Amino acid sequence: MPPTSRKIMTMVETRFTDPAFSVAMFARRLGVSVSYLRELVYREWQTNPTALIERFRVQEAIRHLRTRKLPIQDVSRAVGYASPRSFRGAFRRHFGISPVEYRRRALAARVRPARRRAA
Repeated sequence: MPPTSRKIMTMVETRFTDPAFSVAMFARRLGVSVSYLRELVYREWQTNPTALIERFRVQEAIRHLRTRKLPIQDVSRAVGYASPRSFRGAFRRHFGISPVEYRRRALAARVRPARRRAA
């Protein structure tokens, strides 16, 4: 019996922060071939398994980047990237800007000074 969409999504949701989580590992854990996993993911989400994992990683990165708490290098590790360079590339592919620029804009938007009222 093929894995359900829910089972696939649960696997991604629980494993995407692991830098070792690959499409091959994903397929193995689901008990299917890599090519069949690609077919299942495409049929359900019109994307491939790598892109699905990446989407989860960069969305989680957004949560971290909206605060000043973690340096970019730590954010990249926290969301499953083995290297900050890979993280920056993935982030730029999704949002068109670097993680540093995203953080700068997000923090600037939160800390806008109040406008003065005209007298």
